[in-house]
Amino acid sequence: MRKGFDKGFLVKFLVFFLVIISIIPIATVAMLFLKPVIRALPERLAARKIDKYPNANKWVIKTGCSDMFQTGLCYAHIYFKTSDSPNMVFDYYKEKLGSSGFRSTPTNYKVIDFYKGNTSAELTSREGLFEDTNYYFSINAHHIEP
Repeated sequence: MRKGFDKGFLVKFLVFFLVIISIIPIATVAMLFLKPVIRALPERLAARKIDKYPNANKWVIKTGCSDMFQTGLCYAHIYFKTSDSPNMVFDYYKEKLGSSGFRSTPTNYKVIDFYKGNTSAELTSREGLFEDTNYYFSINAHHIEP
C-alpha cells in the first residue's frame, strides 16, 4: 500500500468546497427577495383578517416594505372595486370591524381609520381616480394607538 497523498480526499474536499461556494450567492440573492416577504408577514396576516366586501368584484392584497433596501416600514394594501357608495362601504366596515374590537376615527367623505392593538387599517375611497379599483385599505401591524 502506497502512503502519500489521497487523491480521493482531495476530490471530495474540492467538490464540497465548490458546492458551498456556489450556495452562498444563491442564498444571498434568495434572502434579498425573501426579506420583504418575511418582514411584511404581520401586515399580510392582519390583511387576511379583514373580510372581503360582499359586493366587491375585485379583491387584491399586496405587501411590501417602504424602501429599496427593505429596511423601512412594511405595509399591506387591499385594493377592491364595488359600485356601492362610500357611505355603504364605510358603514359595512364600521359594523364589521367594530364587532371585531376595532375603534374607528371620525370619518370624512373619503377616509376612515380603524385601530385595534398594534394594528391600524385606513380605508380610503378613490372614486374617479382609478378604473380597476375604487377603494383600498392600507394596513400597518406595528401601529401604536393614540
